[in-house]
Amino acid sequence: PWVNVNSITQSIPEKFTLYQNYPNPFNPNTKIYFDIRRMSHTVLTIYNTLGQKITSILSQDLTPGKYSVDFNVNDFNNLFPSGIYFYSLNADNYTESRKMLLIK
Repeated sequence: PWVNVNSITQSIPEKFTLYQNYPNPFNPNTKIYFDIRRMSHTVLTIYNTLGQKITSILSQDLTPGKYSVDFNVNDFNNLFPSGIYFYSLNADNYTESRKMLLIK
């Protein structure tokens, strides 16, 4: 399943940025915020603590701007037990990851 990507603003950010999800810890919803500096194919991927890919929740071309993604683990057929996960943003030549905690 794909998540909804919400454009917060069309102003052009100074750099690519991945922010900490909020709330964190979460159950079952959290928001992931990020900035896109220039038009690029953007992929947001969730990994477990072993570095194994669980799912990509976003894979599309985005224009410059500030975005949020609503992530609800209930949409993913029990792929997500309680625990620590990492989310990674890849856009243009930018890659950054952050940690999030799911408590059920």
